[in-house]
Amino acid sequence: MTDPINILIVEDEFAVALDVQTRLQNMGFGVLGIATNFDEAVSKAATENPHVVIMDINISGSKTGIDAAKVIWEKFEIPVVYLTGVNEPEIIEEALATRPMGYILKPFNDESMRSQLMIAHQQKKSLEFLREKVKHYENVMSTVVPDKPNKDILFIKDSKQIFQLSVNEIAYLEAMDNYTLLYTANNTKYVINGFLKDIIDKIANNSIIRIHRSYAIAKQHIKQIEENTVTIGARILPVSKSYRESFYSSINPI
Repeated sequence: MTDPINILIVEDEFAVALDVQTRLQNMGFGVLGIATNFDEAVSKAATENPHVVIMDINISGSKTGIDAAKVIWEKFEIPVVYLTGVNEPEIIEEALATRPMGYILKPFNDESMRSQLMIAHQQKKSLEFLREKVKHYENVMSTVVPDKPNKDILFIKDSKQIFQLSVNEIAYLEAMDNYTLLYTANNTKYVINGFLKDIIDKIANNSIIRIHRSYAIAKQHIKQIEENTVTIGARILPVSKSYRESFYSSINPI
């Protein structure tokens, strides 16, 4: 191997740890150190930054290799390969919950260990590559201006039917208790469930102007404006004092 994969060994039996170290070095791996308990394992993982950790489950101290593997993956995302004699289903299930990238049972042979370590290292590289791709995709998408929603089309629910309506067809709106009456230019009336203010907000179109607590109009359908009234089609609607200034500002007369 031109660029050796560096391994941290977590094993509390000294003879076993030395045997694993020798085998790894003979196979061309680098060995960064040996840890015998939880604290050493986490500390060495943080400082040595190995490519892969070989983890025994039964290690010295009150915490197990499973505890160490969980922290090492969650904090540093260093892949863990278990090397253990533990074969009880419930322990294996607990170990698998830490998302290891390998599980080797003792006794083991060199080829199985080599394969597991190579696979673990490659899986981590693949994960990093995928994240880079996702990050690149997000950066590209952040520069794309999304299509604006079509604010010129409304879907009106009147009674049990839904109608498609162009905003340009709206002549004026009238508040009626908890409902809003929508009148079109050809004098079709729709009864909409909702307060006038909420309906105006939903339409979200600059052509709709509030002129009174009970009325809003579409400025493209204005026929005539007097001081306190505005004519829309055949209707003369009041312009209240509280809305007069904003109304005249919105139509910007010359």
